[in-house]
Amino acid sequence: MCSLPVFVGMDYHDSFVRVVVQDTDGSEMGNADRTNHWKAIADFGDRFGRPVRAAIESCCGAADLAEELVSCAGWSVALAHPGYVQRMKQNPDKTDCQDALCRGCGWRPATSASYVMWFATGCS
Repeated sequence: MCSLPVFVGMDYHDSFVRVVVQDTDGSEMGNADRTNHWKAIADFGDRFGRPVRAAIESCCGAADLAEELVSCAGWSVALAHPGYVQRMKQNPDKTDCQDALCRGCGWRPATSASYVMWFATGCS
């Protein structure tokens, strides 16, 4: 594994997660669908460098996946604000890749801060 800092954006689905990895300049380094399991996602992200920050939409299942990436892979993961995600879903030209890129790019140092959501562990 390389020690280069990278940012990871994820678009969550029930059966897979679209994962996009960017460098600090926002250049795409990797883009792939991975199984909905923290290990498959962590292995893909770690292949390109040291994930500094990851972001995923807040929806059913995403909080559990984010918690696993934090506790098992040691990543720093933020959940995208549901209002922001809802507006993205209304775009007729949206794709899973664009969704993942938007979530990941919000954490690059040169951009403004994205919302961070915190979920209590063990709550349904």
